[in-house]
Amino acid sequence: MTFVGQYTVYTYISVVLLASGAQESWIGPLLLLCGVCGLIGLACVGRTIDRRPRATVLTVLALLAGAILAVGLTQQWLIVLVIAVVLWNGLFGGVPSMYQSAAVRALSDAPEVAGAWINSTSNVGIALGALLGGVMLPTGSATLYLACVGTAFVVAGLVVAVRGRRAFPG
Repeated sequence: MTFVGQYTVYTYISVVLLASGAQESWIGPLLLLCGVCGLIGLACVGRTIDRRPRATVLTVLALLAGAILAVGLTQQWLIVLVIAVVLWNGLFGGVPSMYQSAAVRALSDAPEVAGAWINSTSNVGIALGALLGGVMLPTGSATLYLACVGTAFVVAGLVVAVRGRRAFPG
C-alpha cells in the first residue's frame, strides 16, 4: 500500500513541479535534492528501527501521509511545495528498510523469502502507483488528486502496520 501511495505521486513529480512554476532546468537538481533527503531519512530510520520498530514505522508512515497530502495542498506556492516534496522524500527514504526489517522479523525462519516478498510487492506497488497516477494526470487539479490518492494508500499501509504486531512489535 505504501509503495502504491508513494509512486502514485512520485512517478509524476516532475509534472507536479513544472505545473507549479518550476523551471525545466530545476528538475534535475530538485530530484538530486530529493535523493539526498532520502539518504538522510534512511540514516534516521536506521538509528531507530531495531530499538523501536513499531514507533519508527508508525511515526514515519503518519508523517509520510501528511507530507504527501501537503504536496497536493501547496501546489500553488512553489517554494512551499518544494519544502513539502523534500520532506516527503526524506521520510520515504527509510521506508524500504523498515519493510525489509519487518518482513525478516515476521518470516525469521526464511529471511530470503522475506526479501523476495519485499522486492516483489514494492515492484507491484511502483507499477500500480504509476498506473493510478497516469490515469489521474489528465484530470483538472491533478496534483491534488494524485496527492489525495497517494495519501489514502499510505494511510492504508499505516493501518496494516497498526494491525501487524508481529512484523511491527512495540
